[in-house]
Amino acid sequence: MGSKDWHDLMGGTSISTTAISAAASSVLTKTILFPVDTVKCRIQSGVNPWALRGILNGLIPKIALYAPYQAIYMSVYTKTRDEVFPGTRSLGKFAIAGVAAELAGSIVRVPMETIKQRMQAGVIGSNRELVQMLSKNPLQFYKTRNFLAQTLVHDIPCGTVHWVAYEYSKRNGSLNAATAGAVAGVVTSVITNPMDAIKTRMITKPDEHRTVLSTIRLIHASRGVSGLFAGVLPRALHIAPNSALYMWVFDALFKNIERVRTASN
Repeated sequence: MGSKDWHDLMGGTSISTTAISAAASSVLTKTILFPVDTVKCRIQSGVNPWALRGILNGLIPKIALYAPYQAIYMSVYTKTRDEVFPGTRSLGKFAIAGVAAELAGSIVRVPMETIKQRMQAGVIGSNRELVQMLSKNPLQFYKTRNFLAQTLVHDIPCGTVHWVAYEYSKRNGSLNAATAGAVAGVVTSVITNPMDAIKTRMITKPDEHRTVLSTIRLIHASRGVSGLFAGVLPRALHIAPNSALYMWVFDALFKNIERVRTASN
């Protein structure tokens, strides 16, 4: 019996293989593309984006938390896609699976993204400062407002758009995993950039941007409508290759792990 393809709609996909492939793929892609993400964050936060000093700030907590995050995220997405809604090619199925994955992964992603973006923007100056903050209050990044900004405003719209675009490109466009990932990355980065700009402001400058509506008003007052699309180019340059590389590595790892697992059985 041959190895199973992760893109098979018939279900029965190995969750353990999915989790291992996702964790390994995320560490590789996030490390390589982290500087581009920092530039995007700085542009949206209104600080000097091109300073090399601190360009990797936030990488260590990002990597430490992203592996378990992706393991949870991809496992929930796969389980929902394959078993809750088996045997259908409806785009709504991929959207619902994306929402389920974002909600499940938020337990790790919310503090991870809050820490990472505050370090990228210079709000938290070093890993030592971060350790001191966590020693005083290890749960301080678990706040309702951070969940609102990160998960509801940003992650759920991004996850929904990304998976619909990816699955459609992979299945209907007959593209390989890397190309479908790149297409999904470009579509997602442009459509959801306003949500990303709002989220970044709320997380990096919480004293100034307390609600979604007030954040929109402040961005519009200072930069107009274009402020909601600040950082869209570096965001696209980060998300598109990130999605392409991640899906390519994930696809290759999944197939090889499944091949070994099947042969051993």
